[in-house]
Amino acid sequence: MNSNSADFWLHLDHTDSNARRKLEQTGLEPDAIAALLDPETRPRRAHFGNGDVIILRSVNQSPGAEVEDMISLRIWLTRERIITVVLRNLQLVTEARQRIADGMGESSAPDLFLWLANTISERLRETVRSAEVELEDAEDKMLETYDASLANVFREQLRQAVALRRYAEPQLQALKDLQDNPPDWINKPRRLRLREIVNNHQRSLETLIATREHISAALDQLNTMIADRMQRTSQALTIVATIFLPLNLIGALFGTNVGGIPYGGDPMGFWLLTGGFTLAFAILLVVAYTYRNRWL
Repeated sequence: MNSNSADFWLHLDHTDSNARRKLEQTGLEPDAIAALLDPETRPRRAHFGNGDVIILRSVNQSPGAEVEDMISLRIWLTRERIITVVLRNLQLVTEARQRIADGMGESSAPDLFLWLANTISERLRETVRSAEVELEDAEDKMLETYDASLANVFREQLRQAVALRRYAEPQLQALKDLQDNPPDWINKPRRLRLREIVNNHQRSLETLIATREHISAALDQLNTMIADRMQRTSQALTIVATIFLPLNLIGALFGTNVGGIPYGGDPMGFWLLTGGFTLAFAILLVVAYTYRNRWL
């Protein structure tokens, strides 16, 4: 992918074998080029010479993609020019190019950057809000009916929240750094717009943190419900066993073959055996009662 969507914008595909050469032709210093082509990146802002490298992450909106699989957008920005580099197809870039082609897009590098940052922030907020609604629906279902499979739903939502926060937090710091240490292209209108972008991103991050705590609380509540249900089941089985155990004992006694034991031929052999069982049971009860009252 190599497209001059506008005179001030150069967009490159990281996988293009000529990407490095094209960046070198723009006059960027080696450290800036290395930052733009680094295969492993996290959101950040770094100042190089007369420009800034700003790395952002956008929610993956490709069909069937995981929302937390955020795609990096590497940006070189000056007052006069913006260079963007991606490793994978990013719908956001396609939309920006179409806007410019239709005459509706931004007319300068700083304004295009602010549009990209704002759109990334808005889509993160939409994703976080959608996850929040899904969590509320799952929690309502949990309160209405017992469903142990909801534990997997909550764990998946927790995984997504953790993954989104992994990039949302440093991204907020990068945007704040740009706001607190503004380059010369940030005039008052752009400063106000950047402030709104930072505020929106801050709210999304706070919602992510609250959602993570909410999911943990919901998981704890569901685990408590599962434990209570298991306890009630165990109590029911104990009651059934308590009812049938004496019957089994009586059946065993009446079915006992006393042949071969002392006094086996004695008419009182059965009663002697029953008495022995009763005495042993009484001794066990005394020992258990004594142990429970800590007399031993």
